[in-house]
Amino acid sequence: MDDAAKTHLPWRERWASGPAYWVLLLAVAAVYLAAAKVGLSMAFLAEQVSPVWPASGFALAAVLLLGPRVWPGIALGALLANA
Repeated sequence: MDDAAKTHLPWRERWASGPAYWVLLLAVAAVYLAAAKVGLSMAFLAEQVSPVWPASGFALAAVLLLGPRVWPGIALGALLANA
């Protein structure tokens, strides 16, 4: 695809390649991890069971706003949160 055709793509399609995409995935993973840590801090019965899980709300918002291409960042954040 030439440069002229790329300018007409929606903004979600333009950032989906190159280093900006990887930075976005790392940012999504970091925010998911932070939200998961907040959720785990609210656990009162067992360390891994929380009545509130704000990370799922963030994940839903990220997929709806940024598109389904951010799922690797969400998966990485979930992996790090559960490790």
